[in-house]
Amino acid sequence: MLCHLSIRNILSLTSIDVDLSKGLSVLTGETGAGKSILLDALGLALGFRAESGLLDKKQKQGSVVATFRVDTSLQKDLQALLAEHGIDVTSGEILLRRVLTEDGRSRAFINDVMVGVALMRACGCMLVEIEGQFADQGLLRVAHHRTIVDSVLALDEHVATVARLHDVYRTADEACQSAQTSLQKQKEQEAYDRACLEELDRINPLEGEATQLTEKRRLLASHEQIHQHVNDAQSAIEGGDVDSGSGNRQAGDGLSGRMQNLRRSIHFLAEKAPERFGDMAKSIDSACLELAEVGTALTNYHASLAEGNDSLESVEERLFTLRDVARKHNVDPDALPAVHTALAERISTLEQGAHAIEARQKAKDDAWRAYRQAVLQLREKRQKGVKDLDRQIMAELAPLKLDKAQFETRVEPLDENNWGATGGDRVVFMVALNPGSEKGPLHKVASGGERSRLMLALRVVTSQASCPPTLIFDEIDRGIGGAVADAVGKRMARLAQKTQVILVTHSPQVTSVASHHYRIDKTMGDTQAITNVFPLQESDRVEEVARMLSGEQITQEARAAAARLLASHPIS
Repeated sequence: MLCHLSIRNILSLTSIDVDLSKGLSVLTGETGAGKSILLDALGLALGFRAESGLLDKKQKQGSVVATFRVDTSLQKDLQALLAEHGIDVTSGEILLRRVLTEDGRSRAFINDVMVGVALMRACGCMLVEIEGQFADQGLLRVAHHRTIVDSVLALDEHVATVARLHDVYRTADEACQSAQTSLQKQKEQEAYDRACLEELDRINPLEGEATQLTEKRRLLASHEQIHQHVNDAQSAIEGGDVDSGSGNRQAGDGLSGRMQNLRRSIHFLAEKAPERFGDMAKSIDSACLELAEVGTALTNYHASLAEGNDSLESVEERLFTLRDVARKHNVDPDALPAVHTALAERISTLEQGAHAIEARQKAKDDAWRAYRQAVLQLREKRQKGVKDLDRQIMAELAPLKLDKAQFETRVEPLDENNWGATGGDRVVFMVALNPGSEKGPLHKVASGGERSRLMLALRVVTSQASCPPTLIFDEIDRGIGGAVADAVGKRMARLAQKTQVILVTHSPQVTSVASHHYRIDKTMGDTQAITNVFPLQESDRVEEVARMLSGEQITQEARAAAARLLASHPIS
C-alpha cells in the first residue's frame, strides 16, 4: 500500500508530506484547492507522462516520492520484474521517485536506482490504480479485462493449462518448420552433393593416402641417390660390387669379413685370458650381430627399390587429384574419406527427410488438437461464468443511481491465427447507460461520475480475486447525494476492507465512513498560491463535514448534523 507521499515544487504543491494508512482515506477541500494536482503529482511517481508545465516556474527542479509497503505475494511479482535491473525489493519497501527539471526532462528512480520511465510505469501499475484518472490504466484498460475475469472466475488453473499446451504446440510447430526448411535447403544442395559423392567414389581416397603419397614422392624424387647410397653401404659391409644383372653381390673383403676376423681373434684371446678379454668378446659379438641386422635391412630395402613399380609421375598425378578435390571441400586431403561419409549420410538423411517431416507434422497436429480443445473449454467456462458476474455487477448499479444502465462482459472469439498463451478470446466490459442505446466499451461510453461509479461496482464485485494494493477514486460522488452518496460510501467502506482506498470527495455521506480524513487547503503566499494537506482529528473532521453540508457559512445546525453523521464512523 501507499504509506507516504512527498512532493516538492509541483505547481502549488511547494512542500507536501503525507503519511497514509490502510483502509479508506478521504481527501476533501474547497474546489480548486489542489486535489487533482495532487493526483497528477502521484501519477508522475507512477511513471505517467511528465509535462514541463507541472514544475513550479520559479524552481529549477521538482520531485515526487511515493513509498509503498508490499505484501509477500506482490513482492515476488515485483522481484521478477525488477531483478534483472539489480533492484532489491526483499525488504518489502518500494520507493518510486520522479524528478522534473526546468528543461522539461525527467528522471525516474526505483529504490534509488535510475530506471526507464517504462519500467517505473510497469511497477506503478502493479501498486496503484487510479480509476478514471488515466485512460489506459485499471478497469479502463481493455487488455486487463480478461485477466480480471479469469481471476474472478477462478480460471487461473485452466489458463495455465492452455499456456502449457500452447507452448507444446509452438515447440512442435517450430520443429516442423525447421525440418521443412532444412529439407528444402538439402534438396537445393542435393544435386551438388550427389555430384561430389560420385567424384569421391571415382577417385576412392584412402585413409592417410595423401601423407603416404607425399613420402613416396619424396623418396622417388631421390631414387637414384638413395639407390647409390644403399649400394655403397652394402659394399662397405660385404665388400665387392652388386651385379647389375642378378642383383647378387660378389664376395669381397668388406666390413663384415673384417669384423669376423676381429671376432675370431678376440675370442681366442678371451679363451687364454678371460679376465682381460671376456667383456671384449661379448661386445664384439653384439657389434657383429647389429652389423648383420643393418646388412639384412639394407638388402631388404634394396630389394624393395628394385620391385617398386610406381613412377614419380604417377604418384604426383594421384597426389594432385587428391589435393584438387580437397580444395573444393576446403579440407585436408587426408580428410576426404570423412567428407565422403558425411555426403553419403546427408543424402541418406534427405531420402529419409520426408518421413521425419511426416512424424513432426503429426506431433504438431496432435499438439494443436489438444491446445484447441483446451481453448474451447476455457472459452465455454468464460462465457458461462461471466453471466453470473454480470448479474452481480448489475445488482450493484441500481443503488449507485445507474439503474437504467446495462452491463455485459463480452467474450469475443478471436480468429485462430490470433490465439495465444491466454486462449482465443477477447474479453471486454461493455455498457449502455440509457435504455435502447447500443452497448459500447466502458472507456468510450461512460464518463465522469457515471464511469467512476461503474468502476466502483466492478471493483466491489471483483476485488476479492483481482485488486491492486491501492485504489484511488477521483470525485466518484460528483453530482449525487442522499441515498446514492450513502450507497457509494458503504461500497467504498466494503472495498477498503480488502485493499487501501483513497478517495477525493465532496460528499459528506462518503466522508463519514472513512477511516482517515485529510483536508487540502490552498493559501496565498507572498508571490503564489500554496497547497497544503492536513490530517484531521475528530473535532476538525466535524468542522470539515459541516462545511461540506452548509457551504461557506458554517451553522450550528450543520455542525450538529455533521456530528451525527460521523457518530457511527469514528476516525481511527
